[in-house]
Amino acid sequence: MSDFPNLQNQPAGAIPVYLAQGGVSVGSGNPLQVSTAGGGVVGTSPASFQQTMTTSGVALTSNTYAVGIVIKALSTNTGTVFIGGSGVTSSTGYPLLAGEAISYSVNNSNLVYAGSTVSGDKVAVTGN
Repeated sequence: MSDFPNLQNQPAGAIPVYLAQGGVSVGSGNPLQVSTAGGGVVGTSPASFQQTMTTSGVALTSNTYAVGIVIKALSTNTGTVFIGGSGVTSSTGYPLLAGEAISYSVNNSNLVYAGSTVSGDKVAVTGN
């Protein structure tokens, strides 16, 4: 890329930043191409809910999301919550102890299943 000057012996903080895309300098004649396909910041309001667990894995309550969700086991839980797909069990799920959380890039919370070793434990779910 010969478009960039050699600034090797400049003092700290004096080196300008140059952007390139596809091997060509970005500028007024060649603007930086930006795409939000497949993600990015989405202007949707967050949705949140809490769900009480049973000892068998069940789908989380259905809510649609543009970006994804965070699932947190409540700090008052006395058992271990297991997160996974349909048919999740304590042998196949991702374990969450009280206060722990995990996030997923899903467009609906009902794609995630959860169960607990103690009926009555809860998870809090939020996302956008």
